[in-house]
Amino acid sequence: MRKTLAIMVAMVCWCVSQARDVAVMVRTDDASSLAVAGAQVTAQMGGVVTALVPEERLAELRRLPQVSRVSRSHLLTLCNDSARLQSDVMPLHHADIPSHGRGVLVGMIDVGVDFNHVNLCDAAGRSRVLAAYMPCDSTGVHPVIDGMELPGSCYETPEQIAVLTTDTEGMSHGTHTTGTAAGSYMGNDWYGMAPEADLVICAMPGNHLSDVNIANGLRYIFDFAERRHQPCVVNMSIGDNVGAHDGSSELCHVMESLVGPGRIIVVSAGNDGDKPTHVSHRPKSCTDSLRVLLQENATSLRRYGFMSVWNTDAGRRHHGVEHVVVDRNTGAILYRSDCVALLPADSVYAISSDTHPEWSKYFTGEVLMATERGENGWYHSYCEFDATATDSRYLFGFLYNGDAESQMEGWCYANLQIDPAGLSGFAQGNGEMSISDLATTDAVISVGAYCSRTRFKRKDGKWENYKKCPLGEIAPFSSYGPDMNGNSRPDVTAPGVMVLSSASRFDSYLMNTLNMRPPAVTWNGQTYPYAMNQGTSMSTPVVTGTVALWLEANPDLTPADVRDALRHTCYQDEWVSGGDRRRWGFGKLDAAAGWRYVQATAQPDVHRGAPVVEVWYCDLTGRMSPFPFNGVNIVMNRHADGSVSTYKMMK
Repeated sequence: MRKTLAIMVAMVCWCVSQARDVAVMVRTDDASSLAVAGAQVTAQMGGVVTALVPEERLAELRRLPQVSRVSRSHLLTLCNDSARLQSDVMPLHHADIPSHGRGVLVGMIDVGVDFNHVNLCDAAGRSRVLAAYMPCDSTGVHPVIDGMELPGSCYETPEQIAVLTTDTEGMSHGTHTTGTAAGSYMGNDWYGMAPEADLVICAMPGNHLSDVNIANGLRYIFDFAERRHQPCVVNMSIGDNVGAHDGSSELCHVMESLVGPGRIIVVSAGNDGDKPTHVSHRPKSCTDSLRVLLQENATSLRRYGFMSVWNTDAGRRHHGVEHVVVDRNTGAILYRSDCVALLPADSVYAISSDTHPEWSKYFTGEVLMATERGENGWYHSYCEFDATATDSRYLFGFLYNGDAESQMEGWCYANLQIDPAGLSGFAQGNGEMSISDLATTDAVISVGAYCSRTRFKRKDGKWENYKKCPLGEIAPFSSYGPDMNGNSRPDVTAPGVMVLSSASRFDSYLMNTLNMRPPAVTWNGQTYPYAMNQGTSMSTPVVTGTVALWLEANPDLTPADVRDALRHTCYQDEWVSGGDRRRWGFGKLDAAAGWRYVQATAQPDVHRGAPVVEVWYCDLTGRMSPFPFNGVNIVMNRHADGSVSTYKMMK
């Protein structure tokens, strides 16, 4: 046995020397230090060197204290290609045994899906969408799960899918995100992360994108996966600021109940990182109220959305809320409503221009105010409104009166800003704790965004440029935590700026401006548009598609397993290590490193010693690879204590 182990150790050492070298660019002031990671420097240009390094030692190279950044070599193109490259998905697509998400179900909950876009079809033009659930549609069959009938319609045969058009004309969001996660059209290199995954889509108009419909959609998708005995990852490029941001909302509980082995949910962090949508206040006395003014933009007279405020102290503390109209020029309060506090359950205090003539001098429309005691025991006031000012000098706001030393945390609708308009005594909002409420439970994987592209060439030949942050930096809009439990959010960042992907043929605005877009695809006489978009909506499907590849390697992954893989394999370049660490999570997604990690953890527990730090595969001819071969593999694990364990597996 000792002789066999010695031979296997020697084989591991040999296979490392025979591993495929990859070309990299390294930022360092000490080129000679790279040799300890097996790097062969090929040129030096100031603080940047080019080098060849064994692929399995890239992580070691990145960890060197003299190295601030390591970038893999890649072909430059005019063309979600950059998202794949930056997330290191390409090695999985082009390995000896490629990983494309085959046998995995990718679920999408979104708005604006073109169900038969060429990017969502196989090579024969058949839609890869196996099922569609539309909770607001009444033309199909109601889904029945455990004897309970969901609202809306489901379509589960190829013939039914083939005649579907879209859930929402005039929008492309869902077509774009689905293409990023699992697009399969190879003709323009803008395909997705898991191009052979199966698709199930829950789609609905944007004005019906409610927590209830989302919960029903999640239930349907995971039930469909259960019926097909497939692992499933669901993408939710959706945000919510209403909850207490502590994982206690209903939808958070729904998600916690649905996830488990082979059941993963990936959600957006949100796009409020650079917006003043959050405010904190601890009154020093009973008269020290939180005073909030809400503005949409510099010129708009309309105020549409909500303001949600929580008392986060333990006990029975509460606050009262009053709606106010303020003179922009003098700061005087022109209108002040009754104080709303401790309303009976399900009751609403309403202000309307039809019923409140004094208020109608300043605004037309309606304001609704309600209060509740949340499931977490915190007192909550919620104000919803759609009101238009009769003059630009009238400002729209709320006053919150709480007990002395009681902590209040508030969030407004994403299209609004908490802005004092230069008036003293009113709160200035911030982007801190801007993380979406949906991302505040450990049941999900939350995703922020960084900049992986700064320009693309439009069909008309002009270049579209992004100037808000440099390549590699965190996107300014990317939301972050901590949440109200003190947990850091998001979990990971991925490319989310200038992401190119498919767009809907039923988006009339887009179809009328094709010259301003990336080149469209003509296939079987149909024109299929593509578009550039940005946001954590775009970075989230990069992670969703990557998790589909990981589920192909290990179908029993849990959310905790995915988070563990991210913790051990995300890379941290100079933007991560030198930036605001609250915004990056574990770092930038490395799909290939994560795949190797989950593949290793999927194996039997044949070695109960130190953790596995390196895995290699050998076929019966003696070929070595960091990826498994078809047929019989001898798997060699190198452990942190230097020991080696081996076993045989069939791929």
